[in-house]
Amino acid sequence: MKNLILILAFGLTIRLLGLSWAINLPQNGDLLRYADWGRIAFLKGFNQTYQKSAISFGGEANNQPPGSLYPISISYYGHLKASVLINKITNTSAEQANIKSRGILYLFMRIPSLIAEILLTYLIYIFVKRKGGSHALLASSLFYLNPVLIYNSTFWGQMDAINNLFFVGALILAVSEKYVRSASSLAVSCMTKLSVLPLIPLYLFQYFKRYPSLRTIVLSFGCALTITILLILPISKEPLSWLLQFLSNSAGGELQRITSEAYNFWYAIFSYPLSSKVIPSEQLLFLGVPLSVFGYLLYLLFLAPLAFKMIKEKKMSIERTFVFFSLLALVSFLFLPKMHERYLYPFFPLMSVALGFSKKWVGIFISISAIHFLNLFISWDPGYVAFIPYFLFENDWTRWGLALALIGIFIVFYREVIFKKSNN
Repeated sequence: MKNLILILAFGLTIRLLGLSWAINLPQNGDLLRYADWGRIAFLKGFNQTYQKSAISFGGEANNQPPGSLYPISISYYGHLKASVLINKITNTSAEQANIKSRGILYLFMRIPSLIAEILLTYLIYIFVKRKGGSHALLASSLFYLNPVLIYNSTFWGQMDAINNLFFVGALILAVSEKYVRSASSLAVSCMTKLSVLPLIPLYLFQYFKRYPSLRTIVLSFGCALTITILLILPISKEPLSWLLQFLSNSAGGELQRITSEAYNFWYAIFSYPLSSKVIPSEQLLFLGVPLSVFGYLLYLLFLAPLAFKMIKEKKMSIERTFVFFSLLALVSFLFLPKMHERYLYPFFPLMSVALGFSKKWVGIFISISAIHFLNLFISWDPGYVAFIPYFLFENDWTRWGLALALIGIFIVFYREVIFKKSNN
């Protein structure tokens, strides 16, 4: 535990140093939208964030589930209190107070994700330790010190750590046959952000493979439904109808391109440097069928062997279970339509757990981390840094090469998991 505390202290120091720089740089548009939703939620109520007329930044209404508004609004409220206190202590002028308040706002909007990453690291470490894994410290270190995670939370200010904390918790509880708590944690995850939805089919196979009792299933569903309703009630008195409408409007995402800056299978096809390099709509017809349909079919094609093996291997090890989920996270990122560059996030905590039981996957983990970090940085960087070779990153061949490299690693990874005999 002492070594874990040192890792957390070191990783947090890196994040705080990054934060001292990041809050003074141009902010990512998503973080500015979160801040606007926090302001609206605080002044007018949660339900108004879903009204386009109330939005002052970005032009579009809130497209995230209502669970996201709780950390966002708490962060906004915390920034208000901190700003007042600091201004009183420093006797700051009105103009300077406004500048400081913006910096404090950008800081507070990142705090929930920073806390979630610490909790995820601790969860990975404790779970691996309790289940007899030999590499708990390695697993938690590779996760918490991963530049992908640091860049995502510290510089972008994204909330992916929060819903992934609850999803990893849900899977850990399912593996431990604590099904009711698992379903409850899954509900919180999905009601915070929908990015883990592609992992739900495999979760359901994991949930039902050991035949929980009917009573357990009913309790699980009841608790998940209750949590969902409670999270929606501040927004609507008819939570179920509101949820259905929200899913129909927002579950598919805002952008309609087949890929949104994700260096994946679709990027490799349509961004060949000697082509027009135009990423088409997901509705573009190929052989009379929309590209999105091909994306879903490829996802199902690669999901099917994972599901079949999960059912067949009744005593599947914890390592192999988390490898399966990591692989599905990679499949989702590579093939599903309208994939954002950040949506490979679930791979990293899930694969970290697997690494706690075997070092076999370290090479794949580090390789994917390096490629994905470059994907994130090239897609959005907050400001010019003198020593970074931008000329290389702005090269079309570099970006296309990263997509091909990720596909190549996927082929090796998938073949190793699916086609080689398991020792479990």
